[in-house]
Amino acid sequence: MTVAERKAIRKVAGQHLRTAYGIKVKKWNEKKQVRYESTATKSTKVFGVPLECLPCSQMEYGSVPCFLVDACMNLLEHVDTEGLFRVSGSLAHLKTLQKKLDSGEEYLSACRPCDVAGLVKKFFKELPEPVLPTKMQEAFLKAQHLPTKEDRTCATMLLSCVLPDASQSVMRHISEFLLKVSKRSAKNKMDSANLSLVLAPTLLQSGGVTKMDGNAERRLQLERDVLHCFIENAHHIGNNAHNSQTNQTLNINIRCHFSMC
Repeated sequence: MTVAERKAIRKVAGQHLRTAYGIKVKKWNEKKQVRYESTATKSTKVFGVPLECLPCSQMEYGSVPCFLVDACMNLLEHVDTEGLFRVSGSLAHLKTLQKKLDSGEEYLSACRPCDVAGLVKKFFKELPEPVLPTKMQEAFLKAQHLPTKEDRTCATMLLSCVLPDASQSVMRHISEFLLKVSKRSAKNKMDSANLSLVLAPTLLQSGGVTKMDGNAERRLQLERDVLHCFIENAHHIGNNAHNSQTNQTLNINIRCHFSMC
């Protein structure tokens, strides 16, 4: 897909979100993304680095950081491990492993599954900007207030079309991986609801909430609903194929957009 096509999809999806669901999406700073890419170095550092600056593997749906690809592949070999992502390893041990990975050591194959899962959580927690960008989070949460499940799912998938390229491809990758984990829940006890409960605060970086009042609890539940929707519709992220009628409307509007250019 060309840059022009991606921009057209974002524009049309944004328009449809406003007219159909009353959801407005704040634009992110595309110049900032270009600046990140232009200043990327050959550093081996994995944690605390913008997605755009990390060495990536090219997947069919976009670029995904090599660490995340390797970690997910490693965990799939141990997908039946009970409490995957819920059971945590030693924090001190995780810090040691993090230093090894940041220094360029290929160390994942020697790690226990709970340690690899802990490193994945640290990776998302330490991103300078959450994988679901801060400026878009309110829109994702608002989508969960829509009256029907069909509307909530369609709006969430439309919002996935508006994500920056790096965020979209990473969310597609991690969601497809978590879907595979959830399908083994008879063994690992981690269905999509449990995975959302454990990982939503990490992916949205809201884990630092200190005062747990009613508003905070409601927000955390909405965050879980967002991630749950991503997991359950992993293959539709970035294309909104979940709703064929809406997808047809988008395709028509995109063609109209190009015909007027």
